[in-house]
Amino acid sequence: MSYLNSDDELWRCIASISESRSLAIYDIERPHGEKLIISICKANSKIVGNSTELFGENIQAGVSVEDCSQMVRELMVYFQVEGEAFKLGKEPEIEVCSPGVNRTLRNKWHFLNAINERVRIVFKDSINFESKPINTVIGVLSACDEDAVTVANEENSGQLIEVKLDNIKRAHVDFDFDRKPSNNTKKAKLKIK
Repeated sequence: MSYLNSDDELWRCIASISESRSLAIYDIERPHGEKLIISICKANSKIVGNSTELFGENIQAGVSVEDCSQMVRELMVYFQVEGEAFKLGKEPEIEVCSPGVNRTLRNKWHFLNAINERVRIVFKDSINFESKPINTVIGVLSACDEDAVTVANEENSGQLIEVKLDNIKRAHVDFDFDRKPSNNTKKAKLKIK
């Protein structure tokens, strides 16, 4: 299983199709040869100077079954002509969906859009916290910068733990269906040049 990056030619082609529908690509997974799993979200962006600001205000809000099915239809037509260029064939298996409530967090943009949400992060290498090694942290994501995220560890009264991005094995939003949402959530934004 492999994930595409936003600088991949296939990602850019799919993104241009999604943008025409006011959608954005959250992630693209290529588990094997001719299968694509594409997660989409509503495009909440505006142009500011030479950069685009993407706002992550409820990343899966507004994505409908109709949005997903229309994307599949448009991609099937596109790949009938261009599929061979991406080693997909003329009728690849395509799944289009919302990233979901417990969405995977793989890159900085994902983490920025999960600020103030409960997350679960598993480390590649354990880190020392209060003189003991830990392999996982669960808590509210409070910050994300160029090379690290900060999580308020819910097992230790909200003590902050900084985790280097290159030490994250896997991470996802860990929505607590029993907890009431906070009223003081901030909107994350990312500038792309």
